[in-house]
Amino acid sequence: MKKFEVIILVAGLFLFGSLTGQSNGTQKNDIERIGLAVFMPANNQGMTPSARKVLIQKMNQIATNNGFGGDVFTKRFILTSKVNILTQNLTPTAPPMYAYTLNVTFYIGDAVTGAKFSNFSKTIKGVGTSEANAFNQALRKIKTSDVAFRNFVNTGKQKITKAYTDIGVANIKNQSQKETYNYNAILRW
Repeated sequence: MKKFEVIILVAGLFLFGSLTGQSNGTQKNDIERIGLAVFMPANNQGMTPSARKVLIQKMNQIATNNGFGGDVFTKRFILTSKVNILTQNLTPTAPPMYAYTLNVTFYIGDAVTGAKFSNFSKTIKGVGTSEANAFNQALRKIKTSDVAFRNFVNTGKQKITKAYTDIGVANIKNQSQKETYNYNAILRW
């Protein structure tokens, strides 16, 4: 019974925080509420469903750790990534192990115009008893609290803020509601 009460209390606090955490009204408040929608292309090289889940979780952590997380009022601004397999080896050990070297490039951009605001690449390695295990192990090594991610996100945030200032909050909201998202342009980054 106590466990149930604790869950209800935590849920109530979470709900209260999300109801009172942000206001809408002025341009400054709207700019402060900019969030990044995480977008994962279906054709990422070698990605299993579990690897996609790990990478999506890492991207959500990157956005949240750098003040870009939470509910987004538009899915116009996105955080996405592309994975390239640099090396794939089978070790001559007993039992054989799979070893991957991956290059993961992260992008922040505008899904309406296809503009890229910021990008950052990270090379990671993983070893496992299966190809999927090695791939997932490599992705788990991404340190989302790395200063380089903070710089990457801050660059993107500055350019998105400039877009808001140049175009205007109302225009961005209107475009986001009327336009279709140009994910094909994003996939060519």
